[in-house]
Amino acid sequence: MNDPAVVKVAEKNGPRHFVFHPNGKFVYLVNELSAALLVFSHDAAHGTWREVQQESALPEKRRETLGC
Repeated sequence: MNDPAVVKVAEKNGPRHFVFHPNGKFVYLVNELSAALLVFSHDAAHGTWREVQQESALPEKRRETLGC
């Protein structure tokens, strides 16, 4: 059991805000410095998150200026 639940992200991401999907199986994390949106699967029984997807939160035209 991972209590409290902890997840590490790459340096310079600047985690800003996270929210659970209504079904409780996924967590979405927006990173202020890198403008990355990370998606994690969530195992409530073990208190663990596993990264499953990463996307930019910015449109392609604005990716040279990072920030969310």
